[in-house]
Amino acid sequence: MPVTRGPGDPVFAGAINNETALRIQVTRAAADNTIARIIRMVEQAEDSRAPTQRFIDRFSRWYMPSIVGLSALVVAIPPLFFG
Repeated sequence: MPVTRGPGDPVFAGAINNETALRIQVTRAAADNTIARIIRMVEQAEDSRAPTQRFIDRFSRWYMPSIVGLSALVVAIPPLFFG
């Protein structure tokens, strides 16, 4: 719903002005917007992962490709060598 703003009221990015010229004053830096804060919080959450989760991530990085390679060998070797 549209909200009428008066002199001195805060205006957010993306506000639509339908009437006259508008003079605004920037009070926050661009790095302080909502998207930047969300990205910063996600980065902090990833940095504060539990040691067990970090171990699982490192383990899965090697486990998955090795299992896929082993299964490919199991599928390919018997027909090639044993008919």
